[in-house]
Amino acid sequence: MTIGIYSILNVKTSQRYVGKSKNIESRFAAHKSILRRSVCAKDCNRHLFNSFKKYGESSFEFSIVEVFEVHDEVNLKLRELYWMDEFKTCDREFGFNLRRDSSTNTIVHPETLALMKLVHSGEQNGNFGNYWTDAQRARMSEISKARHAAGVYGEEWRRRQGVAASKTWESQVLRDQMAKAVSKAKMKFDFLQFDRSGKFIRKWASVAEIVSENPTYKWQNIYSVCNGYKNTYHNFVWKKVLKRKRNVK
Repeated sequence: MTIGIYSILNVKTSQRYVGKSKNIESRFAAHKSILRRSVCAKDCNRHLFNSFKKYGESSFEFSIVEVFEVHDEVNLKLRELYWMDEFKTCDREFGFNLRRDSSTNTIVHPETLALMKLVHSGEQNGNFGNYWTDAQRARMSEISKARHAAGVYGEEWRRRQGVAASKTWESQVLRDQMAKAVSKAKMKFDFLQFDRSGKFIRKWASVAEIVSENPTYKWQNIYSVCNGYKNTYHNFVWKKVLKRKRNVK
């Protein structure tokens, strides 16, 4: 049983997934079992799964990056974050990780934000229809802090949350809504193109329009520049701005 940080590398594309575990051997077996399925499981990384299906199992290398003698979850999280940054695995050009997080920082990709928003919106939100006073919000904040301090939100709690989320996505209707939400999220912005000196070149109505006129471009890399993960893409600086709402009389 190995405690530490591990990597799943697509040797053909050099894209990588970084994870942590108190039993890496067992985690590898679980990853392989899920990736070998014909349909992407609810708790499976969709980018890693799609790449696995496209390139085949022989194109993937499972390796251990760093080993620890003692299981320290806080230290594991920090080292996982370190290696995610080292390998740039939250940048779609280099990796499969959906988000970068630690106890102090979280960066979530646009498509992941859209999914999270859909799951917790409307009647699917446990607080739908409830309107709390400032005093109630303050009280719940104190309770949450106390639970975190007491370790209530540990491994078992996360496991139960994962099971509940998996059941949520069993609905095909909800999955269709998810796809529409992601598509809509990608149409919310105009994309501005600049050269390296900052000279404005063009405004694009969507990232799909950019890719349509430039077939070799990847929308993930354009988003990486917009979100600050990369400085340029194809020697251009890209920025996204919310579309202005038109007044309809």
